[in-house]
Amino acid sequence: MEPPDDYWDAEDFDDNDELEELVLESYLGNLIFEPPADARGIPSAPQTPDDPTTTPLKPRLHRRLLHKLVGPEGILLRDKLAFVLGSTLLWVCAFTLGRTPQTFYRLYTGLGVALMGVRYFTYRRSRRHYYLFDICYFANLLLVTHVWLLRRSALLQTVTFAFNAGPVMWSIVAFRNSCVFHDLDKVTSLYLHLVPAMVSWTLRWYPTKAFYGFPSHEALGAHRPATSRGGVVSLVLVPAVFYTAWAVAYYLKIFVISASRIKERGYQTLFGFVTTQRKGVFHAIAKRVRPSVQPAVYFALHMLFCLTTFVISIAAWHSYYVHTLLLLLCASMSMWHGAQYYFEVFAGR
Repeated sequence: MEPPDDYWDAEDFDDNDELEELVLESYLGNLIFEPPADARGIPSAPQTPDDPTTTPLKPRLHRRLLHKLVGPEGILLRDKLAFVLGSTLLWVCAFTLGRTPQTFYRLYTGLGVALMGVRYFTYRRSRRHYYLFDICYFANLLLVTHVWLLRRSALLQTVTFAFNAGPVMWSIVAFRNSCVFHDLDKVTSLYLHLVPAMVSWTLRWYPTKAFYGFPSHEALGAHRPATSRGGVVSLVLVPAVFYTAWAVAYYLKIFVISASRIKERGYQTLFGFVTTQRKGVFHAIAKRVRPSVQPAVYFALHMLFCLTTFVISIAAWHSYYVHTLLLLLCASMSMWHGAQYYFEVFAGR
């Protein structure tokens, strides 16, 4: 990456020590600066920004610091740190799943607070914060509500399972989520779709009396029959009601309430992203219909995808091996997408 022409050139300094001294001097000067005193010992008036004795240093320093942070060295350091973080999250998740699957939801929550906090600020800055209204974020909100507020709710147990073993997990395949360790945004997207599926796997196959707040395993066993009837009603029709509620709210927000704001300020949405792609099923269908009909086509395809994966979740609910196999399949697909990125895209840069 080449910096813009108005950025400073690192070669202006003979070595890094000179730059560090300048940074330290300016930083400390901003913290403890006092206006110079005159001959009587009385501090003179603060210098204005137009004072030629002060203006050459700060703009020049700011340009040089900015290049230091966003230039090649800064990007390389950021990618290294993100790679360490992403690979660490992988083995921490694997260790927790194997050692204490009953407490995995705590790791999910802690990671979510950190990663979603960073995503909100980065997406807000890049005008992509309307992505946060999409279905996967809604499904994660339902899961957080279930594991922390309504643990004994049989309704939320089956609904969150249907979403997490359905459209949330299968979005890894549909949207090509990639296990790319050096890219924090890709790591966050993978967390958003894969880790909730892992949480539902642990809650389904490793329930504990402590989690549900029952005094004994017998009481927990008496509770499980009420949540074990995973059929079309509990895993397809009822989740479809939740999906419909989200779809109505999403349509009103994106296409009615905030439509003019999104257009005027150039905000990005998932609908806008999908409609601008030159490949895929939606593009093949959307290019044959009028723009005014595209939102309806988008929601029809979106609902079809969700309903289809809801049906698949029935098999996962009734079989530990089927559920585990599907989870491993989607996780492996994220690895495959990451391998394609590293060896076909990243290596060619």
